[in-house]
Amino acid sequence: MLESSVQSFQVFHSPQESSVVGTRFHLYPATQPQPLDLQEDCGSLDLQRQSARFFYNNTDFEFCGAGALVMANQLRLENETDQFHPFTSSLGYIFWLGVHQYSAAVRLRPADASPTNETLHGLPLSHWFASEKVYAAPMPLAALNQFQVPAPLRQHLVAHQTTALLYHLDARRQRLYFRYFTGFGEKIEDMATGSVFRYLHAILPAENLEYAVLQLSRNGARMNCHKKADTIIYWGAVAAIPQHSIPGENTYDQPA
Repeated sequence: MLESSVQSFQVFHSPQESSVVGTRFHLYPATQPQPLDLQEDCGSLDLQRQSARFFYNNTDFEFCGAGALVMANQLRLENETDQFHPFTSSLGYIFWLGVHQYSAAVRLRPADASPTNETLHGLPLSHWFASEKVYAAPMPLAALNQFQVPAPLRQHLVAHQTTALLYHLDARRQRLYFRYFTGFGEKIEDMATGSVFRYLHAILPAENLEYAVLQLSRNGARMNCHKKADTIIYWGAVAAIPQHSIPGENTYDQPA
């Protein structure tokens, strides 16, 4: 049972499509020292210190894309369109919260990318993000939708604690579809949501265009982004969830 001081949100869903449920995030007061054990992404925001904490099962992690968007939504900066304010996570990651195109939005610096023509267990790679240990591989849309992680790839991701970002770019329609597989923890297929934009900056071909970003995993996150020269801005739907209606399942797809 969640404490009444905790606010819960559905993020990156589609109000028009009930099957697109996005992900969930739980926002705790910054003064609450010990949150409940909850097998979903959680966080807290300290406006005075311009700091944020992201945690999962009481363990801090660097950044949560859905959580950052919830925090931007909480600031209610409607009168500051395209103005962003810096925040630092408990593990030192810097990001910006603000408003873009009259929507709450988050701005990120991109991860350092190295183009590559290598393959990874049959996947032709396009980029390697060494500092984050993320591979990026393009593939046809139908293949991406039906993709099942082969055992050798799964073993590689777990053994090397790396991640595979698989994507299909439709440049003409300004759409990108993706799935995200990680060797960290037991998730295998991760929601990734806002964190993925650190890598998409290198993949999206044009600056100053708006792209729709759609995740093809079970929860089907829907997002929008605007690529700038040295940053990327993203936004999407955020809705409060009544405490009594939160189901028990977690926000991650389970291994096939």
